[in-house]
Amino acid sequence: MSLSKKTLLGAVAMAAVCLVLTAPSASADSTNLQRVIDVAPGATVDIAENCPSSSPYMQRTGFRVQYGPGADGMKSVRRNDERDGWVVRATNSGTEPATVSVTYICSTAPTTIGKWNAVIVRSSDKKPLRAPVGCPSNYPLFESLEYEQRGLTQSFTSYEVDAGAGVQRLVPEPNGQVYITFSSSYPFLTNPPVNEYIKFNYTCSR
Repeated sequence: MSLSKKTLLGAVAMAAVCLVLTAPSASADSTNLQRVIDVAPGATVDIAENCPSSSPYMQRTGFRVQYGPGADGMKSVRRNDERDGWVVRATNSGTEPATVSVTYICSTAPTTIGKWNAVIVRSSDKKPLRAPVGCPSNYPLFESLEYEQRGLTQSFTSYEVDAGAGVQRLVPEPNGQVYITFSSSYPFLTNPPVNEYIKFNYTCSR
């Protein structure tokens, strides 16, 4: 979800917002935060928030949005160069004001880790190769993935992560596992068959 600066400013004007800093969490390197948004009847608001500079990394596992009666919406995490943050779009389809509560955790320590893997695809394969994207237990959530194949770069993100145009979404299976599908860039009847080594770099988060 990509939001213009004009849209965000207009949204803030329609919503009454308060920010509450709660007590530090059990982890010494993280802080729990909460933002409460009042959405007028029939209104749609886009609200963005960044982590504080003292705790610039956001934990996806602590990102929760609760919509009051009549409200619904969508959320996404933003990874920025200086401070991580989030964007929430909320719509109140009811006739009474609705409250949307956003809770999130910001950390002084990085909340993502870089990984890589590689596959070989063959032009003679009749079916695409489907490979799992493995994340460790301490960084269990798939975040983003990128690879290059014959000079063309392919980029993917989790459906929960804000991304620009041209970036594809990878949705996990019901068991939480994420897969990426690779196909040969050569025709099936290429003779002799061609093998392509593809290294993919990806990011996992907590």
